[in-house]
Amino acid sequence: MSRNAMEDVWRDVWNLTRGLERAESTDVLLACFFSNLPRGGIVVLIVGLNSSPNQDGLTASVLKQVLAGAEAAGAETVLVHMKERTLEACRQCDNGWGQCRQEHTCVIEDDFQALREQLHAADALVFANPVYFGELSEVAKTFLDRLRRCEAFEEGPLTGNLFLGIAAAGGSGGGIVSCQQVLERYCQHMRMKLFDMIPVTRLTREYKLESAYLAGAALAKALAASSPSPTG
Repeated sequence: MSRNAMEDVWRDVWNLTRGLERAESTDVLLACFFSNLPRGGIVVLIVGLNSSPNQDGLTASVLKQVLAGAEAAGAETVLVHMKERTLEACRQCDNGWGQCRQEHTCVIEDDFQALREQLHAADALVFANPVYFGELSEVAKTFLDRLRRCEAFEEGPLTGNLFLGIAAAGGSGGGIVSCQQVLERYCQHMRMKLFDMIPVTRLTREYKLESAYLAGAALAKALAASSPSPTG
């Protein structure tokens, strides 16, 4: 049975038995299901997070090219537009270090946990960020602040996973270097392994789209090469 056919079956079963209305819950189930299958015939999974409110702008365009290159190299990909999710800022519980440090989970009940589970089920994360004031977007900071608090103090599913960052400056083109430095720090705090950083401006858009495609293909190949064989 093909992956698409299996997806259809699992979506039908899940929706019929649970009556879920939120698509991201089904996506989490599918991601976890495929991540736990043997690697023989099942390819690596890469999640792309778009933290720009524009789904067709510079940031999203580069991200989509990375994912397209990864798919061409045999990977499965999931694209998430973070602005569509409900994400609350960190509350700095208790003395500033609450449940996130002790239990590695967040007390806030919103879409954070569903996104986190998608990342846990994946082999790599491609994080696309529009450069605002030389740093991350507000949506990006809201999510990554909470994620690193849950991941930083104990090895977990993200430990050692590959991270590819995209810093897209669609205005003046400035602030890319400082934005990439912030992304790298988040990558380190989450115990992930930096694969690459792609800086892009409006002036470099065309050739960076080509580079992004090649980067996605290289990422998929690197993951496939490091995955255990079906026979162990």
